Amino acid sequence: MRFVFLGLILLITACSTVGGAAFDVAQAYYQSTTAPSYRTVSLNPTYRYLEVQTGTASALLVLAEVDPSPGSGQFLETWASAQQQVLRTQSGFFMGASGIAQLPTQIQTTWVNNTASSAAFSFPPQGVHGLPIQWKPWPSRPVVVADTPLYKRAQQVAGLQVQAWQGFAEQPQAVGNTRIQSLLPLTQIVATDPTTGQLVYGQFCMANNTCVEYLLRTAQRNL
Repeated sequence: MRFVFLGLILLITACSTVGGAAFDVAQAYYQSTTAPSYRTVSLNPTYRYLEVQTGTASALLVLAEVDPSPGSGQFLETWASAQQQVLRTQSGFFMGASGIAQLPTQIQTTWVNNTASSAAFSFPPQGVHGLPIQWKPWPSRPVVVADTPLYKRAQQVAGLQVQAWQGFAEQPQAVGNTRIQSLLPLTQIVATDPTTGQLVYGQFCMANNTCVEYLLRTAQRNL
């Protein structure tokens, strides 16, 4: 069964008929070396939002679609902005993006016992298509996350639970490929609410220090 939040498809084309959400997102979006925090944007209680930050840009996205992933027990969430940026998440993992420069288009993760185990990594600008990778738990405990502005806001959630993984290439031939080696290992950090288990904050990075962070925002708990 597919769950589509009616009206949010219109958001992708910035139609202001979706209450005030599309207008607010469109007004808030811009690109600069000093990205906005969107702390003052009025959030519609009907929707869930994802504030997204890369090294040089930011955007406020709205949950547009939720699709079950067959056989995994997971749901793929599609977030969209009024400027047609799209980012996909699954159990807090970054699953790919479109319309956001420097981010992979797809990381099709496989789950075993509700734990990420492997993935197919695609990043066409670097000539990477469906590269098999293996997710391994972060080697150190506790997980230390840089105090970025988004992560500091996530820490307002009491007892925030932080987990991290690294993604390594499964194919031996990837070892000698300098293009692939510039991207791997991948790093995935997921921080969740200890009472609900729901995503609060996520961070995905490649070895070349290209990262994306995302913070869940709602009118009910506006971090």
